[in-house]
Amino acid sequence: MWIIYAVAASVIWGVSYASSGRVIEHGMAPLTFFFYYACFGAIAGALALAAGGRLGDLTGELRALGSDWPWFALALISSAAGTLLIYMAIGEKNATLASLIEMMGIAPRSAHPNARRITPYQRASRRPPSTRFSKVFMG
Repeated sequence: MWIIYAVAASVIWGVSYASSGRVIEHGMAPLTFFFYYACFGAIAGALALAAGGRLGDLTGELRALGSDWPWFALALISSAAGTLLIYMAIGEKNATLASLIEMMGIAPRSAHPNARRITPYQRASRRPPSTRFSKVFMG
């Protein structure tokens, strides 16, 4: 089922980028758009929790996190900041370029924690094609 959720999310994010890009390009400030986005999310979330009978369970779930509450806070803050920043990027350039850069996760190669490590697969892929073929298919 997870694959269906992932594919649906990618389609919905695509629609979101296209439509938010159009709205922002036609004059709505990214911060204003983010405000409406957050309000809609709060209302939709509350309705979904109420429909599922889980609205009264909110504080219990938060308490159940125990010492992991900072991870919850970090997730909220980083999600909100990322959403606001993507809307600001759309406002500065365009939705297509902003979404491509976000998906690619552009960062300098040296900033990656595994930048110096070479995996066995990478080592094998640097061999001439005939060696790779025989290694993969011939054992």
